[in-house]
Amino acid sequence: MSLLEYTISFCKNNRFARLLRLHSPIPILLMATPILWVVFIYSTHKFLFSIIFIIGAFLARSLGCVINDMTDYKLDQKVYRTMNRPIASGEVTLIEALGVAMVLAIPSMFLLFQLPNGAIEWGLYSSLLILIYPSAKSFTNFPQIILGVTYNMGVIISYYTFNEEFSTQLLAIYIASVFWTIGFDSIYAYQDKKYDVNAGIGSIAVKLGKKGKVFISCCYTITICCLVVLGMQLEFSYIYYLFIVLGAIHLYWQVETLDVDDPINCRNKFDSNAVFALLILSATLFSRSVFLA
Repeated sequence: MSLLEYTISFCKNNRFARLLRLHSPIPILLMATPILWVVFIYSTHKFLFSIIFIIGAFLARSLGCVINDMTDYKLDQKVYRTMNRPIASGEVTLIEALGVAMVLAIPSMFLLFQLPNGAIEWGLYSSLLILIYPSAKSFTNFPQIILGVTYNMGVIISYYTFNEEFSTQLLAIYIASVFWTIGFDSIYAYQDKKYDVNAGIGSIAVKLGKKGKVFISCCYTITICCLVVLGMQLEFSYIYYLFIVLGAIHLYWQVETLDVDDPINCRNKFDSNAVFALLILSATLFSRSVFLA
Protein backbone atom coordinates (compact mmCIF):
# COMPACT_ATOMS: atom_id res chain seq x y z
CA MET A 1 0.00 0.00 0.00
CA SER A 2 1.39 3.39 -1.01
CA LEU A 3 1.57 6.33 1.38
CA LEU A 4 -1.30 8.02 -0.46
CA GLU A 5 -3.48 4.91 -0.29
CA TYR A 6 -2.70 4.51 3.41
CA THR A 7 -3.57 8.16 4.10
CA ILE A 8 -6.89 7.88 2.26
CA SER A 9 -7.72 4.65 4.09
CA PHE A 10 -6.81 6.20 7.45
CA CYS A 11 -8.97 9.28 6.86
CA LYS A 12 -11.95 7.15 5.89
CA ASN A 13 -11.70 4.54 8.64
CA ASN A 14 -10.13 6.07 11.74
CA ARG A 15 -12.88 7.30 14.06
CA PHE A 16 -11.06 10.48 15.08
CA ALA A 17 -10.07 11.28 11.50
CA ARG A 18 -13.73 10.99 10.52
CA LEU A 19 -14.68 13.21 13.48
CA LEU A 20 -12.41 15.88 11.98
CA ARG A 21 -13.85 15.18 8.48
CA LEU A 22 -10.38 14.45 7.11
CA HIS A 23 -12.05 12.23 4.52
CA SER A 24 -13.75 15.36 3.13
CA PRO A 25 -11.03 18.00 2.57
CA ILE A 26 -12.84 20.27 0.07
CA PRO A 27 -14.56 22.36 2.79
CA ILE A 28 -11.11 23.22 4.15
CA LEU A 29 -10.21 24.64 0.73
CA LEU A 30 -13.50 26.56 0.63
CA MET A 31 -12.81 28.07 4.05
CA ALA A 32 -9.19 28.91 3.29
CA THR A 33 -9.80 30.41 -0.16
CA PRO A 34 -11.24 33.82 0.84
CA ILE A 35 -8.52 34.13 3.47
CA LEU A 36 -5.91 33.52 0.77
CA TRP A 37 -7.58 36.19 -1.39
CA VAL A 38 -6.62 38.62 1.38
CA VAL A 39 -3.11 37.19 1.74
CA PHE A 40 -2.45 37.38 -2.01
CA ILE A 41 -3.70 40.97 -2.17
CA TYR A 42 -2.11 42.51 0.92
CA SER A 43 0.83 40.39 2.09
CA THR A 44 4.40 40.82 0.91
CA HIS A 45 5.20 37.36 2.35
CA LYS A 46 2.55 35.35 0.53
CA PHE A 47 3.98 31.87 1.01
CA LEU A 48 4.61 32.19 4.75
CA PHE A 49 1.23 33.66 5.58
CA SER A 50 -0.53 31.27 3.22
CA ILE A 51 0.88 28.35 5.23
CA ILE A 52 -0.07 29.99 8.55
CA PHE A 53 -3.65 30.70 7.51
CA ILE A 54 -4.15 27.32 5.82
CA ILE A 55 -3.14 25.66 9.09
CA GLY A 56 -5.46 28.04 10.92
CA ALA A 57 -8.34 27.23 8.57
CA PHE A 58 -7.73 23.50 9.03
CA LEU A 59 -7.76 23.84 12.83
CA ALA A 60 -10.84 26.09 12.85
CA ARG A 61 -12.80 23.87 10.49
CA SER A 62 -11.85 20.72 12.40
CA LEU A 63 -12.78 22.33 15.72
CA GLY A 64 -16.07 23.49 14.23
CA CYS A 65 -16.85 19.95 13.07
CA VAL A 66 -16.23 18.55 16.54
CA ILE A 67 -18.37 21.19 18.25
CA ASN A 68 -21.09 20.73 15.63
CA ASP A 69 -21.17 16.95 16.15
CA MET A 70 -21.18 17.30 19.93
CA THR A 71 -24.15 19.65 19.72
CA ASP A 72 -26.10 17.87 16.98
CA TYR A 73 -25.45 14.17 17.57
CA LYS A 74 -29.11 13.48 18.40
CA LEU A 75 -30.22 15.21 15.20
CA ASP A 76 -27.49 13.44 13.23
CA GLN A 77 -28.97 10.11 14.31
CA LYS A 78 -32.18 11.04 12.44
CA VAL A 79 -30.51 11.89 9.10
CA TYR A 80 -29.29 9.11 6.80
CA ARG A 81 -26.13 10.92 5.65
CA THR A 82 -25.00 11.78 9.18
CA MET A 83 -26.21 8.87 11.31
CA ASN A 84 -22.81 7.16 11.01
CA ARG A 85 -20.79 10.13 12.22
CA PRO A 86 -18.55 9.02 15.11
CA ILE A 87 -20.47 10.67 17.96
CA ALA A 88 -23.92 9.92 16.57
CA SER A 89 -23.01 6.25 16.07
CA GLY A 90 -21.35 5.93 19.48
CA GLU A 91 -17.81 5.34 18.14
CA VAL A 92 -16.59 8.48 19.93
CA THR A 93 -17.91 9.53 23.32
CA LEU A 94 -18.69 13.13 24.25
CA ILE A 95 -15.77 13.11 26.70
CA GLU A 96 -13.40 11.96 23.96
CA ALA A 97 -14.77 14.59 21.58
CA LEU A 98 -14.28 17.27 24.22
CA GLY A 99 -10.66 16.17 24.57
CA VAL A 100 -10.16 16.42 20.81
CA ALA A 101 -11.73 19.89 20.82
CA MET A 102 -9.30 21.04 23.50
CA VAL A 103 -6.34 19.61 21.56
CA LEU A 104 -7.46 21.62 18.51
CA ALA A 105 -8.22 24.78 20.47
CA ILE A 106 -4.72 25.08 21.98
CA PRO A 107 -2.75 25.43 18.71
CA SER A 108 -5.58 27.54 17.28
CA MET A 109 -5.20 30.04 20.11
CA PHE A 110 -1.41 29.89 19.84
CA LEU A 111 -1.54 30.84 16.15
CA LEU A 112 -4.12 33.56 16.79
CA PHE A 113 -2.05 35.23 19.49
CA GLN A 114 0.93 35.54 17.14
CA LEU A 115 -1.10 38.03 15.08
CA PRO A 116 -1.62 41.78 15.61
CA ASN A 117 -4.11 42.96 18.24
CA GLY A 118 -6.82 43.80 15.73
CA ALA A 119 -6.70 40.29 14.29
CA ILE A 120 -6.73 38.73 17.77
CA GLU A 121 -9.82 40.71 18.73
CA TRP A 122 -11.75 39.47 15.69
CA GLY A 123 -10.45 35.96 16.28
CA LEU A 124 -11.99 35.94 19.75
CA TYR A 125 -15.30 37.15 18.30
CA SER A 126 -15.18 34.30 15.80
CA SER A 127 -14.71 31.80 18.63
CA LEU A 128 -18.11 32.81 20.00
CA LEU A 129 -19.73 32.35 16.59
CA ILE A 130 -18.20 28.87 16.26
CA LEU A 131 -19.90 27.96 19.52
CA ILE A 132 -23.25 29.49 18.52
CA TYR A 133 -23.57 28.17 14.94
CA PRO A 134 -24.24 24.46 15.66
CA SER A 135 -27.52 25.27 17.41
CA ALA A 136 -28.69 27.59 14.61
CA LYS A 137 -30.58 24.88 12.70
CA SER A 138 -32.73 24.35 15.80
CA PHE A 139 -34.12 27.90 15.92
CA THR A 140 -33.96 29.23 12.34
CA ASN A 141 -34.70 28.11 8.80
CA PHE A 142 -31.65 30.04 7.59
CA PRO A 143 -28.64 28.50 9.37
CA GLN A 144 -26.68 28.86 6.11
CA ILE A 145 -26.64 32.63 6.65
CA ILE A 146 -25.18 32.22 10.13
CA LEU A 147 -22.64 29.77 8.71
CA GLY A 148 -21.68 32.27 6.01
CA VAL A 149 -20.97 34.94 8.62
CA THR A 150 -19.06 32.50 10.86
CA TYR A 151 -17.19 30.56 8.17
CA ASN A 152 -15.59 33.71 6.78
CA MET A 153 -14.42 35.42 9.95
CA GLY A 154 -10.95 34.39 8.78
CA VAL A 155 -11.25 37.06 6.10
CA ILE A 156 -11.52 39.77 8.74
CA ILE A 157 -8.76 38.20 10.87
CA SER A 158 -6.38 38.02 7.92
CA TYR A 159 -7.27 41.55 6.75
CA TYR A 160 -6.39 43.04 10.14
CA THR A 161 -3.16 41.05 10.10
CA PHE A 162 -1.98 43.30 7.27
CA ASN A 163 -4.06 46.46 7.84
CA GLU A 164 -4.90 48.62 10.82
CA GLU A 165 -7.88 50.54 9.43
CA PHE A 166 -11.21 49.41 8.02
CA SER A 167 -11.73 49.84 4.28
CA THR A 168 -14.46 49.16 1.75
CA GLN A 169 -12.09 46.62 0.21
CA LEU A 170 -12.57 44.45 3.29
CA LEU A 171 -16.32 44.90 2.97
CA ALA A 172 -16.24 43.75 -0.67
CA ILE A 173 -14.16 40.64 0.11
CA TYR A 174 -16.22 39.71 3.17
CA ILE A 175 -19.61 40.12 1.51
CA ALA A 176 -18.40 38.17 -1.54
CA SER A 177 -17.19 35.38 0.74
CA VAL A 178 -20.33 35.28 2.88
CA PHE A 179 -22.73 35.03 -0.05
CA TRP A 180 -20.58 32.47 -1.82
CA THR A 181 -20.69 30.34 1.34
CA ILE A 182 -24.44 30.79 1.74
CA GLY A 183 -24.86 29.67 -1.86
CA PHE A 184 -22.75 26.52 -1.75
CA ASP A 185 -23.95 25.54 1.72
CA SER A 186 -27.55 25.85 0.54
CA ILE A 187 -26.69 23.35 -2.21
CA TYR A 188 -25.14 21.13 0.46
CA ALA A 189 -28.32 21.33 2.54
CA TYR A 190 -30.45 19.92 -0.28
CA GLN A 191 -28.73 16.56 0.22
CA ASP A 192 -30.64 16.11 3.48
CA LYS A 193 -33.89 17.97 2.77
CA LYS A 194 -36.14 14.88 3.06
CA TYR A 195 -34.62 13.85 6.38
CA ASP A 196 -34.43 17.40 7.74
CA VAL A 197 -38.17 17.85 7.23
CA ASN A 198 -38.91 14.69 9.23
CA ALA A 199 -36.40 15.59 11.94
CA GLY A 200 -37.57 19.19 12.29
CA ILE A 201 -34.20 20.61 11.23
CA GLY A 202 -34.27 24.09 9.73
CA SER A 203 -32.49 24.95 6.48
CA ILE A 204 -32.89 27.06 3.36
CA ALA A 205 -33.51 23.82 1.46
CA VAL A 206 -36.47 23.02 3.70
CA LYS A 207 -37.80 26.58 3.71
CA LEU A 208 -37.53 27.38 0.00
CA GLY A 209 -37.79 23.98 -1.69
CA LYS A 210 -37.38 24.23 -5.46
CA LYS A 211 -37.32 28.04 -5.22
CA GLY A 212 -33.92 27.68 -3.59
CA LYS A 213 -32.21 27.74 -6.98
CA VAL A 214 -33.27 31.37 -7.42
CA PHE A 215 -31.94 32.18 -3.94
CA ILE A 216 -28.62 30.47 -4.68
CA SER A 217 -28.36 32.33 -7.99
CA CYS A 218 -28.87 35.65 -6.17
CA CYS A 219 -26.15 34.76 -3.65
CA TYR A 220 -23.69 33.91 -6.39
CA THR A 221 -24.57 37.11 -8.29
CA ILE A 222 -23.76 39.19 -5.20
CA THR A 223 -20.46 37.34 -4.88
CA ILE A 224 -19.43 38.15 -8.46
CA CYS A 225 -20.55 41.78 -8.17
CA CYS A 226 -18.49 42.26 -5.01
CA LEU A 227 -15.43 40.72 -6.64
CA VAL A 228 -15.82 43.09 -9.59
CA VAL A 229 -16.09 46.04 -7.20
CA LEU A 230 -12.93 44.84 -5.44
CA GLY A 231 -11.08 44.74 -8.74
CA MET A 232 -12.18 48.28 -9.53
CA GLN A 233 -11.10 49.51 -6.10
CA LEU A 234 -7.62 48.01 -6.52
CA GLU A 235 -7.33 48.89 -10.22
CA PHE A 236 -6.58 45.30 -11.18
CA SER A 237 -5.65 44.41 -14.74
CA TYR A 238 -7.79 42.61 -17.31
CA ILE A 239 -6.31 39.29 -16.12
CA TYR A 240 -8.30 39.58 -12.91
CA TYR A 241 -11.56 40.12 -14.76
CA LEU A 242 -10.84 37.22 -17.10
CA PHE A 243 -10.73 34.86 -14.12
CA ILE A 244 -13.84 36.50 -12.63
CA VAL A 245 -15.75 35.86 -15.87
CA LEU A 246 -14.63 32.22 -15.84
CA GLY A 247 -15.73 31.99 -12.21
CA ALA A 248 -19.12 33.52 -13.03
CA ILE A 249 -19.61 31.01 -15.87
CA HIS A 250 -18.80 28.18 -13.48
CA LEU A 251 -21.32 29.40 -10.88
CA TYR A 252 -23.96 29.81 -13.60
CA TRP A 253 -23.30 26.20 -14.67
CA GLN A 254 -23.71 25.06 -11.07
CA VAL A 255 -27.15 26.58 -10.70
CA GLU A 256 -28.38 25.64 -14.17
CA THR A 257 -27.44 21.97 -13.78
CA LEU A 258 -28.40 21.67 -10.11
CA ASP A 259 -31.07 19.09 -9.36
CA VAL A 260 -32.26 19.82 -5.82
CA ASP A 261 -34.03 16.46 -5.66
CA ASP A 262 -30.86 14.46 -6.38
CA PRO A 263 -28.48 14.28 -3.38
CA ILE A 264 -25.58 13.02 -5.54
CA ASN A 265 -26.02 15.91 -7.96
CA CYS A 266 -26.09 18.34 -5.03
CA ARG A 267 -22.90 16.89 -3.56
CA ASN A 268 -21.13 17.08 -6.92
CA LYS A 269 -22.16 20.71 -7.37
CA PHE A 270 -21.01 21.53 -3.86
CA ASP A 271 -17.62 19.90 -4.49
CA SER A 272 -17.27 21.76 -7.79
CA ASN A 273 -16.86 24.98 -5.82
CA ALA A 274 -13.21 23.94 -5.56
CA VAL A 275 -12.95 25.00 -9.21
CA PHE A 276 -14.37 28.44 -8.43
CA ALA A 277 -12.01 28.70 -5.46
CA LEU A 278 -8.97 28.05 -7.64
CA LEU A 279 -10.15 30.49 -10.33
CA ILE A 280 -10.51 33.37 -7.87
CA LEU A 281 -7.25 32.47 -6.15
CA SER A 282 -5.58 32.74 -9.55
CA ALA A 283 -7.31 36.06 -10.16
CA THR A 284 -6.02 37.63 -6.96
CA LEU A 285 -2.54 36.13 -7.23
CA PHE A 286 -1.72 37.03 -10.82
CA SER A 287 -3.57 40.34 -10.93
CA ARG A 288 -1.95 41.57 -7.76
CA SER A 289 1.47 40.72 -9.20
CA VAL A 290 0.65 42.74 -12.33
CA PHE A 291 -0.69 45.55 -10.20
CA LEU A 292 2.46 45.74 -8.10
CA ALA A 293 4.59 45.70 -11.23
